[in-house]
Amino acid sequence: MIENELKASLRKEINKRSNKKIRSEGMIPVNYYSKGEDNINLIIDDREFIHILKTGVHIIDLNIGKKSKNVLIKEIQFHPVTDKILHVDFQGVSLKEEVDVNVKLNFIGDAIGIKEGGVPEMQMHAVEIRCKAGEIPKSLEVDISGLDVGDMLFVKDLDFGDLEILSNPESIVVAVTVPHIELEAQIPEEGEEVEVGEVGAEEEVEGEEGAEAEKEAEEGDEKAETDEKKDKQEKDKDKDKE
Repeated sequence: MIENELKASLRKEINKRSNKKIRSEGMIPVNYYSKGEDNINLIIDDREFIHILKTGVHIIDLNIGKKSKNVLIKEIQFHPVTDKILHVDFQGVSLKEEVDVNVKLNFIGDAIGIKEGGVPEMQMHAVEIRCKAGEIPKSLEVDISGLDVGDMLFVKDLDFGDLEILSNPESIVVAVTVPHIELEAQIPEEGEEVEVGEVGAEEEVEGEEGAEAEKEAEEGDEKAETDEKKDKQEKDKDKDKE
């Protein structure tokens, strides 16, 4: 099988019931459309399509019977829970026409800020570009080796030669940051004064609340004991009267 070649067959029935049956058989319902042509409802093999996606190609050689068409993957619908592919839209294109497409970013190099504890955080994993359909790259390399702690790389800093970048130029592609680390409490040396912070205050409040609770419990026990004595005395008086 050629890397970007995919076989498709015509889809006769178009309804929810038939689509469900198609998916249960390991197939995917597809729509093909192109300027000056009628839309075509098709079926493709799930495994073959996933294989093509993994290669990173954007233009597929779609074989419909004896006809072959160059198509761009325009949209893929996934199941919200299982991530299973539910539907695909293919756009027929000429390899010489310009198209807008999202291309994956491939980050290379180790940021110099890593030596100082910095961590590269990728904010974008793809950018939208405009180029001829036959010249779409599988991925675009972004060198981050020159980034220090606090440095950020924006879309406007990217340079891919003749490729036109359509993504927002002010969007952050990658930033080197220092992860937040909680400071451990230090044990004071002998003779060193300790400042009472929030933790100390919380412990003090908890201690006061605990003492109050104990006091209330003791008062409750005393009250219960007093009430019990009163009841006993009243009963004794009633017996004497009898």
